[in-house]
Amino acid sequence: MKVLAVVNQKGGCGKTTLAIHLAAAWAKEGFRVLLVDLDPQGHASLGLGVSAEDRDLGAYDLLQDPAAPFADIAVRIERNLDLVPSGIILSAAEQELARQPGRESRLISALLRHGEAYDWIVVDTPPSVGLLTFNALVAADALLVPVDSSTFTLHGLGKILETLEVLEEEMDRRPPCFVAANQFSRRTLFSRELYRKLAAHDRIHLLETKIRASVRVKMAAAAGVPVLRLTKAGLVKLDFEQLAEELWSRLAELIIERTEEVAERLFGPQPCEGGIRFSVEASEAREVYLTGSFNNWNPGGIPLEPVAGQPGRWEVVLALPSGNYEYRYILDGRWVTDPEQHDSVVTEMGLENSLLVVS
Repeated sequence: MKVLAVVNQKGGCGKTTLAIHLAAAWAKEGFRVLLVDLDPQGHASLGLGVSAEDRDLGAYDLLQDPAAPFADIAVRIERNLDLVPSGIILSAAEQELARQPGRESRLISALLRHGEAYDWIVVDTPPSVGLLTFNALVAADALLVPVDSSTFTLHGLGKILETLEVLEEEMDRRPPCFVAANQFSRRTLFSRELYRKLAAHDRIHLLETKIRASVRVKMAAAAGVPVLRLTKAGLVKLDFEQLAEELWSRLAELIIERTEEVAERLFGPQPCEGGIRFSVEASEAREVYLTGSFNNWNPGGIPLEPVAGQPGRWEVVLALPSGNYEYRYILDGRWVTDPEQHDSVVTEMGLENSLLVVS
């Protein structure tokens, strides 16, 4: 699973168009692709003929409900291409997540649970640098920034690069940033001069493929299909196919991989030989136990053992079948949620339990 986030706070640059057609082009080449519509406007969903009003679950549930069945969230668009649709309810998620722990990692947490079935996950983001976009940046192995031939293009790119600096400071990671010229007119001096300035930029990877402006892209969006499926798609179809091929080859050169260290640092229990490893930092505790739905909330709990060479770290490995499990740690008799697990549920009594989804 590799994650590509399509981002630009500037509207009208064709961000959603690139996300749709890049996903469709990769699917056509045989890659298993998931397109995640993370924009409350839902334009990527509408561009593929899916209305959020006709769906019970979507991107909001992907972020907010770790126990939501992914089979009911994802929509099959065509062979090798699935979609997580979005709608206006997603705009509420930004405010709700702002009060929750691990708010920047909700998307990557969900993708790590469900993304193994895909080669590529393409995330379309809103035209702003808020919490939804930051979730996409945290999840991304690479970024694609579409730019159009307008006066404010360089300003929008600069804002993305500033946000990447914040990401690097807070999360210690900086995904490579690729830039693609979209709706490009080769005949204007302004467009050629803009491309020259982008080529001289030392903090981005400028792609050679340029997507020309074409009315067929609008026709495809109105029909709810990628332009690649139109009978008379024109030369813009070749542009999207060439962009997909160039970007894939450039990404392959970078040897992108998500390390186990990053996953363990962000998310609690981890798969290991023998089952699931539960691990917690409790330097002041004399005894640490684990209890949850897997042992009928036995107050005696399952004892954790100190980890050799890691003072204050306790762990235990449980063999658990697939399913959803609520749990808590018991530190010297005190029941607490897992401080290293961002997924949780609130019971009918108003109590919060940590949630583990074993897929």
